[in-house]
Amino acid sequence: MAVFFSLTTFWNRTQAYTYVSLPRGLTLWYGETYQLLLYEPFLIGMYYSGYTWLRDTRDANDHEVDDLEVGTFTKELLSTLAVCGWAAATTVIAYMVPLSWLCMTGNSHPALPSYPQSEMYCGQPGETLCPGRQLKRIKIDGLNE
Repeated sequence: MAVFFSLTTFWNRTQAYTYVSLPRGLTLWYGETYQLLLYEPFLIGMYYSGYTWLRDTRDANDHEVDDLEVGTFTKELLSTLAVCGWAAATTVIAYMVPLSWLCMTGNSHPALPSYPQSEMYCGQPGETLCPGRQLKRIKIDGLNE
């Protein structure tokens, strides 16, 4: 968790990565472009715990797939699909859903430089139009300069 916290702090400070919406009470450097989640190390811990549990509970003598009357390739395929399913479920349940929900409830929206802004900023009053290859750049009163 300390290594992850250090890496995340470095990425945020150099603006290689930034969080655009965070809850005030769970954020370091609230409102700055380098604001940092306090709960993300906990979510990463839950995420890694799911993988650790899967690895620690593995028992070569207790596979129900071995009881199936199918070929070796099919057994290996089923075992691989089970591990991939566990990995996907762990990622979604332990990390992605809580992180996304907490970020959506955030009230911190720092003023970002132009390069890390996503398309959600374009087309808004006072912002530029959304870019498109087929569209010519046109001027609309109040939307772009």
